[in-house]
Amino acid sequence: MLLNDIKSTIELGRELKIFPGSFKGTIQGTGRSVAINAALTILRDRDGEVPTDPTLEVRNEQDDRGIDEGSPRWHTATVGPDDERSPEIDLAQTAMVLWYLNEEFGQWEHDDGVRGTVKHLIRSNTSAVEIDEEEAIFGSDDQQALRDAEEMAAKKANLERFEHEIVAMVEDAIAKADPDEAEPEWLGDAISKGAKNQKSKLRVMFRRGTVAKEPVTKMAQWLDGLIVLQQ
Repeated sequence: MLLNDIKSTIELGRELKIFPGSFKGTIQGTGRSVAINAALTILRDRDGEVPTDPTLEVRNEQDDRGIDEGSPRWHTATVGPDDERSPEIDLAQTAMVLWYLNEEFGQWEHDDGVRGTVKHLIRSNTSAVEIDEEEAIFGSDDQQALRDAEEMAAKKANLERFEHEIVAMVEDAIAKADPDEAEPEWLGDAISKGAKNQKSKLRVMFRRGTVAKEPVTKMAQWLDGLIVLQQ
């Protein structure tokens, strides 16, 4: 189990008196983003995003089936309740990891929590310029760039719209997490990235003389094993 790698890293850090904060932060940050995106998908599916001007063909098909695009019934009819990659499953699996990190590491007093990550994602999806300014420099031929800008604006709007509900949903999922839940697919990659980030931090600490050679060597070798193991 990948959670055992996390536990072993924590135990080694305690033994060597080196807190693997970058390792924890990378996994926790990744998990929070995954959980927030899963919650956002659930909320969008629940509340729906009905087109303002659906085509006649689409509307006729919806009328025949008695459902509106964006409604919960529409989501069930098109995706299905048993989709193995459903956002509900993603949220449950990710909540288990976040619960485990809280149990093993504890919570840092200055941690902004799930809400802080939502705020960060809102800022990350905030454009500093209008699309017209962008097109004036780069042109309007790159359709993918235009779609990216539209998706960025839409994600910001949805995060702002559902901010409080997202935070409540994710925090509730963490509080009620099942320790026996399956590990999520993203965890291995996050452990590898966390190990790389921790090794970089460790190098700086050694350079500054805040940690001795022997514990640094042991921790660096352990982190190398995690990096290779998850590749």
